[in-house]
Amino acid sequence: MRQLVDWCASGRQHPTTADIREAFLDPADTDARPSQPEVPMAVVTEQGAEGEETYAWNIVVRPRDIERWRGIAAETVMKLGGDLDAVILTRLGVSELLANVCKHVGGTCRLSVSRVGDRAVIRVFDRSPVLPAVRVPNWNEESGRGLWLLREMCPLFGWETVAPHLGAKCVWFACWLTKESQR
Repeated sequence: MRQLVDWCASGRQHPTTADIREAFLDPADTDARPSQPEVPMAVVTEQGAEGEETYAWNIVVRPRDIERWRGIAAETVMKLGGDLDAVILTRLGVSELLANVCKHVGGTCRLSVSRVGDRAVIRVFDRSPVLPAVRVPNWNEESGRGLWLLREMCPLFGWETVAPHLGAKCVWFACWLTKESQR
């Protein structure tokens, strides 16, 4: 993380993939590595509405792989022009959404990262018809804070039912790519 703070102080416009990897992915952390040998990822670049660029992955999520996927999503947001705030929010949101897939759905989902105008939109499609319930957390419990925290940090947050070929529902959040785009 210290490397990323140094990057911010340097005045560079966007961090490189190496900057983010160095700051957020510890190569000695075996939990951040996929448990299976690396397989070439099928990245689907989708043509969306005008001004929308989308990258998507059909994945099987295991708790030990969440770090990998949040790193990939963060790199994608950077590629789309996202600043440090967008990258941090993406990492938090992807962690929470994928953890919920692991806990409540059973692991398979579609993760997509899109640029829509000046915003990054992150979506997770899964096969469960049960919609999330965001409540004020019970502070004495060990879980139940993730979606509430994401909603508090990112007011552009929601879910919807989707066409059967996409799953059953999509949980999504959106954030400004840069502080300047908020103005």
